[in-house]
Amino acid sequence: MRANKAETVKVAMHVLELPEGIAAAAYDRVVPVFSTDGKFNAKALAALGRSFVDLELAASEPKDMQRLYTEEFLPTR
Repeated sequence: MRANKAETVKVAMHVLELPEGIAAAAYDRVVPVFSTDGKFNAKALAALGRSFVDLELAASEPKDMQRLYTEEFLPTR
């Protein structure tokens, strides 16, 4: 995605049914924060957990977000 903005925006326009300007603006805001190594950011996961409560999708924040995903299949450094 990072190396092919034009193609990524084109696909987003089609899949999300967005005008080009909105798809391009979304790309500029979202792609820079994507993980480049497949690992999850602890602060981002905490914010996600809080959002579940804020959006009334859960009564309380998940106690241990690490139980909800695995990094088992990622390459080791």
